[in-house]
Amino acid sequence: MLTKSRPKIEIVIDYPSRVFNKHIYDKLTDYSTFTEVHYGGASSGKSHGVIQKVVFKACQDWKYPRKVLFLRKVGSTVYDSIFEDVKQCLDAWGLLDKCKVNNSAYRIELPNGAQFIFKGLDNPEKIKSIKGVSDIVMEEASEFTLDDYTQLTLRLRDKKHKQKQIFLMFNPVSKVNWTYNAFFVKSPKNTVVYHTSYKDNRFLDKVTIENIEELANRNEAYYKIYALGEFATLDKLVFPKYEVSEANYICVTRNADVSPDDEALEVTDDFRYLMQQTIHKRRRMAVVRLETANKLSEETQKYFCEKFEIEPNQIFRTKMPMKLDYIFGISGNLL
Repeated sequence: MLTKSRPKIEIVIDYPSRVFNKHIYDKLTDYSTFTEVHYGGASSGKSHGVIQKVVFKACQDWKYPRKVLFLRKVGSTVYDSIFEDVKQCLDAWGLLDKCKVNNSAYRIELPNGAQFIFKGLDNPEKIKSIKGVSDIVMEEASEFTLDDYTQLTLRLRDKKHKQKQIFLMFNPVSKVNWTYNAFFVKSPKNTVVYHTSYKDNRFLDKVTIENIEELANRNEAYYKIYALGEFATLDKLVFPKYEVSEANYICVTRNADVSPDDEALEVTDDFRYLMQQTIHKRRRMAVVRLETANKLSEETQKYFCEKFEIEPNQIFRTKMPMKLDYIFGISGNLL
């Protein structure tokens, strides 16, 4: 039986330094690690570099053509972002006019049979019907969830494809984000992490560089995230002009703590008036106990004693949860 051979794609780049940033070119043909995490500052070239690597990989002579799934968390953002970026890469390499491009379905087929599929993960059901995926690209991965990432790794199970990979690109917005715990607190197997900043992008113009560096004078947290490409703590995002000297979790008990459930409230009563009276009354109620999760410094203890008009023997340190209301919400689900 005769089979139709697929045309091979030959990419010749005479001057790589004019096309690639060094951090991408050095690893352009390294497909040995399942998960590649590319994080860093704005204009660091991480997204463009990953697209170059994935397109270059798909153009190679594989036994089975690559089937690459490009994802954004929200589908409506696909067309003007990663879909256009991939087309620009193909155009720069003289391949776009040789590809079959479906601008309505967001699909691109390369001359060698490789497929690029672009989707949003705002509805996970959209990708369940896609079979035989060889590689996945998660642009702005911090907008996804850990569950999204986990489910996507499970989709890369087609045995016919060798050197399957999943790529994540994002700015390190906050340590609260799932990416920090997943890749920086923990050390998952078969994962490599690459960090870049604007200093690693040789193609930036002077004005762009000056605008990024000016962030140091405008917003310390933004400078750390978008210029240096480092994770910012929550305190820097909320209170950028202050330094946190001590962190704690406290619970105050007053001598007449009440809740709406404690009141004899009839349906006909004015709830708003009742709550106004309750809050007004509580403001005048003395603090009888202060609970803390961690030991207070002498300075902080003195501050609370003065503000709440209490004595040190009214301050208690507790290691158990201070509020146990949630137990009633889950009690019915416990065996």
